[in-house]
This record gives sequence, C-alpha cells and structure tokens, in this order.
Amino acid sequence: MLEEREKLSLTNIVGGAAIERFNLALQEIFDNIMDVNTDADAKREIVLKVAMKPNKDRDMIVYGLQVITKPAPLSAVTSHAVMGRGINGEGEAYEVIPHQQKELPVNVKPIKWRENNA
Repeated sequence: MLEEREKLSLTNIVGGAAIERFNLALQEIFDNIMDVNTDADAKREIVLKVAMKPNKDRDMIVYGLQVITKPAPLSAVTSHAVMGRGINGEGEAYEVIPHQQKELPVNVKPIKWRENNA
C-alpha cells in the first residue's frame, strides 16, 4: 500500500503548499525590494520551516510547514517643525512643509519670546 503513494518531498509536502507559499513569500519580497519607502541595501529573507514530530514507535510523524518573510522595514522619515507658545501658554509645534509658509500661526509666539517681566 505504501508503495503506491508518492514519497514525501518538497514538491508534495502538505499538498504542494511549500512551493505555493514560497512563491507568495518571494512575491512579497520582490514587492518590498521595489518599494521606494524601504532601504534598497537592506537584506531580505525567506525562511521555509518544516517541523516534524514522530510518535513513540517512529512509524508516523506529524508535521507542519511555515514560510516566514523578513522584508526590509519602512525607512525612517524626518521633517521639521517650528515651535512656539500659544495664547494659553502651552507649547505648540507646526510642521514646516517645503514651498509653504514657514511662519507660526498668528496666535502663536516664538519660543524665544519673553514678556517684559520675564
């Protein structure tokens, strides 16, 4: 009876799921490489993990398959903000966007501003 079955291999393990899931992971990594929001030089990984546990008689195994992707994280982004104090005295910040007005709103005084009594 066992002679009629196909020997377990990478191509047929879990009904062919290893190759299918690896190909999905490969596409995820390709998309990550093409994403301009990630570091072009970062290493990406795909891990194909198969865990097998035999029974005590060693005549049967339970196994599972897992494909783990390790894409590059999104690159950090930075910006600038101008700071000041609002009418109520609380600190406030406003992002400086290139090609737009870089001044504080009318009701916000620059942080270096001091009253005559200060």
